Amino acid sequence: MEMSDLSINKLQTIIYNLGEEKSDRACAVLGFATLDALVERVLRAWLHPNIPEELFEGSGALSTSIAKIDMAYSLGLISENERRDLHLLRKIRNEFAHAFDHDLVFSTPAISNRLSALSLPALLETNPAFRSSDPRYRFYLSVGILSTVLSDLRLRGATHRAIPDEIRAT
Repeated sequence: MEMSDLSINKLQTIIYNLGEEKSDRACAVLGFATLDALVERVLRAWLHPNIPEELFEGSGALSTSIAKIDMAYSLGLISENERRDLHLLRKIRNEFAHAFDHDLVFSTPAISNRLSALSLPALLETNPAFRSSDPRYRFYLSVGILSTVLSDLRLRGATHRAIPDEIRAT
């Protein structure tokens, strides 16, 4: 089953279960795959309802994570900080997915430096309940924040689309 076919409830369950993943590699790959699927759902909710499927498949214009993130930003759907954090998380996912180093973990300097550069967790870290020096927790917190933002955007897009064109144009 493709990630884009999963229900929102399934995506939320995956995010909830990230904390239960035994390996950092599985957490990174699954966490970003979930965000990638949500970005695609946001785009589908806001773009024309008859958008060609080919745009999201194979070598289509929106078939890559980079293209989807940048399109969401270009349409004004996500902020610069959200765009930046999504790209950092994408790079972290790529490190884990393509590295031959099976000892790679969130505390590895190359990974923890990217995690430290994430801007969205700082929004919650002012509250002591969300502060942690654990790089895995920072990854988990980032995925949670972004999944919440993206889920809300998808719902607002679906609501926007439900408004008849003649009313929307006024």
